[in-house]
Parts: sequence; structure tokens; C-alpha cells
Amino acid sequence: ERNRREALEAGLWVGAYAYLRARHPGRWQADLLAELLGDLGPRELLPVVDVESLDGRPAIEARACLLAWADRMRAI
Repeated sequence: ERNRREALEAGLWVGAYAYLRARHPGRWQADLLAELLGDLGPRELLPVVDVESLDGRPAIEARACLLAWADRMRAI
């Protein structure tokens, strides 16, 4: 929170980064991130997501998790 606040005070653009875990529901992860971020203000970018591991899940499950995350973030 401090880094975000100070970056905005300095006139910088800021954004959030989510490391998606396929073993947890995508919607839940998006809700958690949205709760942590609160309302986005001026010079705040939309969150981005990173998928580096399938957590041992089949690719189709990881894809469903990612799509659930993206759908939820669009709705928020």
C-alpha cells in the first residue's frame, strides 16, 4: 500500500500483478485481488495476470481458472 501511495503521489502510473494458481478458483482469486485493491483511481492500470504453472492440473482446468479470473475482473 505504501509503494502504491507514494508512486501515485510522485505522479507515476501504478498497476497490480496477480500470479494465478490453478489449484484455487479463479473467481476467488479475482475477488481477493479486487478486495485488496479497492477502487482504482487516476493513473491506476487494470490488473494483469501471470500463469507460469498449471499446479499439476490439466491444461483445460488451468484455462478454466484463467477465464474465470478474467471474467470476474471484467465484471468488477
